[in-house]
Order: sequence, then structure tokens, then C-alpha cells
Amino acid sequence: MITQMQHLLDHSACKYQNKMAVSYAKKAYTFQDILTKANSLCHYLQNNGVKRGDRIVVLLGNTIETVISFWGILKAGAIVIPVGKDLKPNKIDYILKDSGAIVLITNNTILSNNLELLKAQKLDKVLVIDPTMHKHGNTFEDFQNAVNTTKNLAPLTTTLSIDLAAIIYTSGSTGEPKGVMLTHQNMLAATHALNSYLGYTNADKVLCALPLSFDYGLYQMIMSISTGATLLLEKEFTWPIFLLKKIAQD
Repeated sequence: MITQMQHLLDHSACKYQNKMAVSYAKKAYTFQDILTKANSLCHYLQNNGVKRGDRIVVLLGNTIETVISFWGILKAGAIVIPVGKDLKPNKIDYILKDSGAIVLITNNTILSNNLELLKAQKLDKVLVIDPTMHKHGNTFEDFQNAVNTTKNLAPLTTTLSIDLAAIIYTSGSTGEPKGVMLTHQNMLAATHALNSYLGYTNADKVLCALPLSFDYGLYQMIMSISTGATLLLEKEFTWPIFLLKKIAQD
């Protein structure tokens, strides 16, 4: 019986090892690809002091790195906090402080636009998807190094089913963003309920253009991974005409 979220990926990668798990930016990623990189990220985080219950913000939008980060953070026993990439600086600042995050995963554009703000934060690490960010100091490191330098060794974690798995923040359109805390039990129950209702199978292709920082967008990814379906990941809020073309193509 699966009692922790990260075991959904482990189970599917064992069962559907070489099957395409995610299609993103015209590239295909198998379940084994996702597992290998998530395990590597987990080891990197643990080797850099991340412990059970630490909070990590993922500020990337709909990218393959967001998918890998989600599972890698859970494997490390940490709490994943996916937030929208179009947040204004004051909202980024608020969420980082409110959540108590010690690690941020983002891209070079967001880093450059919020550099002074992020330097003022008490973050242990900022993983950036762009090697040019090394000029900003030792706190900032290349995300690709974190997911490509470790062998695919199963990580050791002590996560419990009642531990927090994720914090999903509201948009903050009517005030400050509110963080909704979800345990592994909460998220597994929601995943099983949605799977029972929608009946995803390993033969399905699931088109996701909702933000992975939004609860249902995130669960589309989780359901696909948990059932062996293929996630067709698109940029959030893609124009409908492009989605229709994607549907016809795939």
C-alpha cells in the first residue's frame, strides 16, 4: 500500500520504465528519466543539508524541471511549494518569508528580475536553470548539475504519511497569498478519488495547460504519473487555437 506521495513515481517507474511519462517542448521523458533525475535532485538536496520538513519553493512555471523538482523534493522528505512564475516581486518576497523556505528553484530570468530581493532572503541555495547565474555567488547553483551528477540510487527518507507534502498558495488577488497545507495522506486521498472518477489508464494522453502551481494542474501531473499515462505538458494559459492543434496532432 502506497502511503507517501513519492512512491507513486517509484511504482510507475518500475512498472512502465521506458514508457513516455512526459512530453515537453518536443522532447519525450520516460518514467525512468523522471525517476533518475528526481533521485539525483533528492541526493543533492540531502547532501546540501535539506532535512525532513524543510520547505522548498519551485518558481518555474510549466516545465519539465518543475515535474522533476516536485518528485525530487518529496523524495528528500521536504515540502514542495509550487508557485506561479508570473508572481510580482512583493508576492515572491512574501511567500518565501511566510513559508520559511530554505531553497528556491527558479530560472535565470526570474533570478535577474529579483536578484536583490533574493540576495536579501535567508536561503541556503538557489538552483537556477541557466549556467550564467554563477556570477551571482556561491548560493546560486546550476540546476542541471544537481540532477545530472548522481547515480540513480534510491534515496533514504523517513517521511511519514501524516507529514506535510506540499503547500499550495492562493493567488493573493484579494490580499496576501494563503498557504494551504497538504499532507501525504491528503494528496494521496485526492489522487485516488480523482483517478477513480476520471479513470485514467496507461493508454491515456493528458494535455495539461493549467499551471502546475494551481491545484488541478498539479493533480493532472500527479494522476498521469500515478497511472502510467502520458502527460503532454504545455505552457500555462496557452491560446486555445494552439491547444486544439496540439490535440489534433497527438
